[in-house]
Amino acid sequence: MPLKFLCNYCPKDFPNVKLLFDHYEEVHKPYLKLYKIKYRPSKQVGLASATSPREACQRLGWKIKDCWNIEEIKG
Repeated sequence: MPLKFLCNYCPKDFPNVKLLFDHYEEVHKPYLKLYKIKYRPSKQVGLASATSPREACQRLGWKIKDCWNIEEIKG
């Protein structure tokens, strides 16, 4: 069985990692922002790429009501 590389943002798979990276750069990267988020219950800080702060919290497995000091990192 050949190895497949799965896109984290859409239901596509690719036969090699280069094609996956090219897909990400062309299709997803223009819409994603990087967020730095502090999580109240554990005082952890996380980084997540997402289209919104709510989605960034969800990607980290956190509830938006428990996230605070959400910063968009420009770069």
